[in-house]
Amino acid sequence: MTKICALLLSFVIIISMSACSSTGENSPDKNNDETIENSISDVSTELDSEECKHVYKEEIYKEAGYGVDGIKIKVCTICKEIDEYIAIPALSEIFELKVTNKHTYTQGSKGYVVFDIEIKNISDKKIESISGKLSIMPPDCILDLLCDFEDLSLEPYATTVISSQGYSFDLDTSFDEVEKKVYDTEFENIKFYFTSSDVVVEE
Repeated sequence: MTKICALLLSFVIIISMSACSSTGENSPDKNNDETIENSISDVSTELDSEECKHVYKEEIYKEAGYGVDGIKIKVCTICKEIDEYIAIPALSEIFELKVTNKHTYTQGSKGYVVFDIEIKNISDKKIESISGKLSIMPPDCILDLLCDFEDLSLEPYATTVISSQGYSFDLDTSFDEVEKKVYDTEFENIKFYFTSSDVVVEE
């Protein structure tokens, strides 16, 4: 009888251990982890495939300046897509610029052109610097020069003449035809236009 009870007890213990081992291999925690990962993947794929429901707001992209238009944009607050560029009207011009003379000379294989530029402050503000593009147009061509008049220090309603704006070119190459055209054209036959890109004033 004792032997039979011992055998039955051993059998129950073996079955219990087998059940525990089986439960460990297919634990609910592992199944839950896989389910969660799959769910996250599905949601991510779904979000990627959806188009952004744009919510736009206006932002200043570039402030308007004196004689220079500004720009504002409509940009989506979610995906940052830009929907529209809108011009901001420029502030009134506060200076007048004109070219009053042209000097030319040669040195070695280079030609040099220098212009006398008159700048008049027509405002009650002190101008500290001006930058922009000087378009020079002799017959049938155009030459654009970038101009930076730094440290101008032009008092309200004052006028100054700057004689250092110009350019140089190689006389013995064929790549400087526009420069040579300006060099050879009489000053009276040249038109000048200045487009400002930035004007700094003392507020």
